[in-house]
Amino acid sequence: MGNIFKRLFGKKTKSLSDIKIIFSDIDGTLYNRQGELRPQTRRYALELHKAGVNLILATGREHQVAEEALDGLGLTAPIISLDGALVREPGSGKILHIHPIEEKYIAPLFKEIENHKISFTIMTPEGNYYNEEPDLPSHLQHPETKHFKTEALPKAKDNFLRIFLTGNRAFITSLYEKIQKNQLLHVNDFTTYESRRESGKHYLEIKPHTSNKGIAVSHILQARGLQPADAAGIGDYRNDVEMLRACGYRVAMADAVAELRDIADYITSKNCEEGGIEEFFQMVLKAKRNAL
Repeated sequence: MGNIFKRLFGKKTKSLSDIKIIFSDIDGTLYNRQGELRPQTRRYALELHKAGVNLILATGREHQVAEEALDGLGLTAPIISLDGALVREPGSGKILHIHPIEEKYIAPLFKEIENHKISFTIMTPEGNYYNEEPDLPSHLQHPETKHFKTEALPKAKDNFLRIFLTGNRAFITSLYEKIQKNQLLHVNDFTTYESRRESGKHYLEIKPHTSNKGIAVSHILQARGLQPADAAGIGDYRNDVEMLRACGYRVAMADAVAELRDIADYITSKNCEEGGIEEFFQMVLKAKRNAL
């Protein structure tokens, strides 16, 4: 264990016993690749809770996905969803933090949408607005999400978390290039990709570039009067980088992307199929017991 601590903390004075909160990714970290929660993971998460360590889930997917994961763990805690765009309490749905697309950029964006009669879906905390059909990438779909059909831009424009435009590849590529020339829109991230379910369909995803898991983590820590040194973060993919940077202790899964492994204090010896997150949970639990 001494070598592990040396690798994990180096010259840091704080130890695993000081951790009060763990921020965890879901897919590929908490869940295995089949989207399942291992019974052992649940057991150790509950033991951590009894030891005074809160587990907060952070996902790139919708709030409901993380709420289901919390139910499976038997825990309750704020949920970070849509890569930090929204922090919400489970059950009540109370919004603790929101990071939407700035309202002043909505009008010029929708001018392009109206000019080209584009199929759109807008994600908001209340549900998704759409003009033709509720069309989102599969990883952002959930059966419990509310949908509202609208022919025009919704009146409330201060809570747009993400906007998806749909079309064929040539059209989406052309639109992407045109929007990128508008300097007013450079504060937002634009990503294009093909649908996994429907050949030929492409999406243009729009979200604020300052929205990430790390900002949401910092908000939660500040609200609880905690410091980064009180927190650990664990994940496996690029959207977890900012989350780990916001935490004092950074843990990457064994099969994490290089960007995460490069900044990690500790890399688990197991992946999500083998219980990599349990490996770290056990380390924290042992440190807590030894500190008594």
